[in-house]
Amino acid sequence: MLFCHADGKSLSILLEPLGKFQNWFGLKMNHAKSNIFFGGISKEDIDKLRDIAKIDEGKLPIRYLGVPLVSIELSIDDCQPLIEKILGSELNYNKTKVAWDVVCLPKDKGGLVIMRSSDWNKAAILRHLWNLANKDKYSIWVEWTYKVLLKGKNVWEIDIPNDCSWCWRDILKLRDVARKHIRVDIGNGENCSLWFESWHHLGPIARRWPASNSQALLELKNSVLNPPRGGEDKVILGNGVHGTFSIKKAWDTTRRRNSKVDWYNIVWYHHHIPKHAILVWVAILGIIQDATCRLCNSATESLDHLFFSCSFTNEIWSRLMRRCSLNPAQGD
Repeated sequence: MLFCHADGKSLSILLEPLGKFQNWFGLKMNHAKSNIFFGGISKEDIDKLRDIAKIDEGKLPIRYLGVPLVSIELSIDDCQPLIEKILGSELNYNKTKVAWDVVCLPKDKGGLVIMRSSDWNKAAILRHLWNLANKDKYSIWVEWTYKVLLKGKNVWEIDIPNDCSWCWRDILKLRDVARKHIRVDIGNGENCSLWFESWHHLGPIARRWPASNSQALLELKNSVLNPPRGGEDKVILGNGVHGTFSIKKAWDTTRRRNSKVDWYNIVWYHHHIPKHAILVWVAILGIIQDATCRLCNSATESLDHLFFSCSFTNEIWSRLMRRCSLNPAQGD
């Protein structure tokens, strides 16, 4: 934002450095996206200054992407222009170029490591199941839940009540996910349910208990890999060995898995330029289908074409050589 007096001389002084900057660096001010504001002068003076600046007069409040830049709370009507631009552009979900599941993967797995809010929320809810499985005696919420909601039953065995709160319902719904990632390392067995908790490497025994005196029962008995170690039972998340919990670890444990891509270092090397890396990432995923050169629109884009054969590139080389007083070699 630039300020000056409302007269032709001051305005010319203000615009002169912008012209020099354009000549030096080739970066030109976009007049279509610029506005000029006036105050305390006549309509005749405004018209004269607009002719000098060649910029349209703006109106307050100043807007960016159609949204007013004000300090007060924005209404839905204020944001409507931005919403319409999003819904009418390539950002429309109906025109998504890359699947959201791919975008949310880590970079070394082919994604952009954007964390999906639903996955992060799932990891946060897992903390409640972890605390219940751990029977945290220092948590008032755990004590209250066992006495009021569970009424002495195991959190893994109860059905979802029809009249429970939405938050308790969400916690219970996540038990199938939690069973795959939360297990118990048996110590003295006092705080672990033999039937319903995942102390066995195959999962809860209640879900796979075979008929009595059967070969399957004998195999299940022999599959108990480690005898109780003594001491307190330890609740473990994922493949770890320590009885600690973090939402980040829960997210990493439960998120979608994918194999490491072999082009990771080509795109995301140490000093990569983000804009260029994104373009290469999109190209590797096969999103860019048109290989036509965007500079001349007349040939297939390749390294030789971009640096030597393109008419746009030839013009740049010619100007550079003239400034350096060099003559092109014959045939070049």
